[in-house]
Amino acid sequence: MRSADKVKRIWQSPYFLRLLVLIISASLFVSVSVAWLGFNNVNSSRDMQLGIYEEDFNVEFTYYKFDAYENAVVYSNDLSQIEFNPYDLVFKSRNRYTPVVVRMAVSGEDLPEGGTITARITRDTRYETTVDVHGRTEISKYASSIMRFTPYIGDYYSSDATIQYNNIDSDSHYNATRALVGDDPSGSLVFSEVTLSSGNVISRVDKDDYIDLTYNYTSSDITNGVLYLYIYITYDEGASGNTNNGLVGIYQRTSGVTEIGEEAAVPFDYDLVSIVVSHD
Repeated sequence: MRSADKVKRIWQSPYFLRLLVLIISASLFVSVSVAWLGFNNVNSSRDMQLGIYEEDFNVEFTYYKFDAYENAVVYSNDLSQIEFNPYDLVFKSRNRYTPVVVRMAVSGEDLPEGGTITARITRDTRYETTVDVHGRTEISKYASSIMRFTPYIGDYYSSDATIQYNNIDSDSHYNATRALVGDDPSGSLVFSEVTLSSGNVISRVDKDDYIDLTYNYTSSDITNGVLYLYIYITYDEGASGNTNNGLVGIYQRTSGVTEIGEEAAVPFDYDLVSIVVSHD
């Protein structure tokens, strides 16, 4: 990244995103139904920390999700208030409510009228990519193992939270994302690439240290001096939720968590450390 770039960094504490603390539900028990409505909270002694560099280049982050308790879309500028809904292996219709939308409002006197914006999402490279479970290789249980990040730019803005969320989390966007496997030319990216050997056994997991979401824009994309960019965060299901594709499907097959009642919940921990927004 060139020193001349104008950058705003949103750094997280080591406890990072409660947004990306995940649960995969695999049971019909009442306790798990409650767990689906609840969340696997991370108790952090430190709040999210913000660091702003170059005051003439500003990025305001807003995070949107569907809240199962409220039965409504909720939002916050504080990422610690947003948690990712669990993925349910049994009642799969619930997974329609799992996406999270990140809106980035980019503004400032130094914002060019056109060009390319990059949002770099970085993971903590200290964590392993695979784990050995009784001689079987599994994907490590971290957010970067099973999440997909898709950039959107265009006429999606609304001051109404529900409309704003639904503009990005539309059925067409949701279904298109679920049909993807691995990185896609549209710019939808995953951290992990899994190689399987015979018998659906994981032989190798390659994981990027960071991913770069890119947004090409012109002056027509800027409204009243603000450029609105979006990140659509979903589980990487692959091939429209087919259990034989995507990182969720690969984890399900290799871990053996496929039967009702076998495991109530599988927690996936945080491992993402920052979002850095820059202009080329």
